[in-house]
Amino acid sequence: MLRKTHIFWLLALIAIGIGSTQWLQNNEPALESQGGIPLAELLGGGEGFARVEAPWQFSFPRDHGAHSRYRTESWHFTGHLASEQEEHFGFQLSFFRVGLKPPETPARPSKWGTKEVYRGHFALTDVSQERFHAFERFSRAALGLSGGDSSPTQVWVENWRIQALEGENANFRLRATADGASIDLTLRSLKPPLLPGGDSSGQAGVFYGYQLTRLAAQGTIQRDNRIYPVKGLASLDRAWGAVPVPVGPVVWDRFLLQLDDGRELLVVRLRRRDGSGTPLNSGFLVDRAGKIQSFNSEALTIEIVDYWESPRDGTSYPARWRFRFPAQGIDFRLTPTVADQELNLLLRYWGGLVQVRGQEKGKKIQGQGYVELTGYGT
Repeated sequence: MLRKTHIFWLLALIAIGIGSTQWLQNNEPALESQGGIPLAELLGGGEGFARVEAPWQFSFPRDHGAHSRYRTESWHFTGHLASEQEEHFGFQLSFFRVGLKPPETPARPSKWGTKEVYRGHFALTDVSQERFHAFERFSRAALGLSGGDSSPTQVWVENWRIQALEGENANFRLRATADGASIDLTLRSLKPPLLPGGDSSGQAGVFYGYQLTRLAAQGTIQRDNRIYPVKGLASLDRAWGAVPVPVGPVVWDRFLLQLDDGRELLVVRLRRRDGSGTPLNSGFLVDRAGKIQSFNSEALTIEIVDYWESPRDGTSYPARWRFRFPAQGIDFRLTPTVADQELNLLLRYWGGLVQVRGQEKGKKIQGQGYVELTGYGT
């Protein structure tokens, strides 16, 4: 069995870089060792676990739940919310499952015996107070501490929970509480799932997955002793199979932007940490009806306008960006709503809420979104 430290590293590594499913299916990055852990072996499915060998027939709400026949799996929600008093918040709630043994393996007699472990990650940005909170939990799927059920469809880590609500639409309830910060949100999908290949059959590859790029969010946020009724937008990234993780000398910038006009922009930018070589930009623009337009580095230029230095060890992260799509006449800037949204967890990275402001063919465009910057720290 894997040592506990190896399990924690594996959970932390798949905690980031799980998004942009469409891009990853066509641009699998190389897996390298991290801290002596053979990532290619750990994330490659494992003996006795199911492999991604044929197109997947997606079915909901079934596929919102756990797929224990596969070695690794992730649920990743982000969103931006506002109260009636115009106080603004961002949130992240993510769960990550790693199978230790295939489901068919005989169970251990101990009540603490488990075949899988979970990691939970919860973060809250309070824009008005310029505060950022991030928490994580690890738990074995034993004694009800963590796990996944199909009736109702849900996954949980202790008292953090993601539940798929009944009905034809993709609806969810999210709950998480830690150290004076909490969320209790109901989400309703405003667009159909973004599936690999654009249809319900999916694609064979290294993992299966889908995205819900625009979810209407409503509920409450608690910060310290105050409760705020809030509304806003959220998104969901899902993956199961062999989730690829770029590590070593690779820097991974991921952008998920929701424009006020009903469109979403998903961008992944890969480049070397030492600054050598040419960055690779790739992504998708999702229109109001859910239609996808893909693009590459030739269609998009990204300029880093400013940097932010971590007070923890001086790590320098990009802090403002300029995006340009010359053919479409799109030119906008991204600015973090709070400078310090660095997740100082087992694996440290910057992941937070940003504002979109700019123009498209002379007309104003704006919105909000999430940016995740991985590979900058040591």
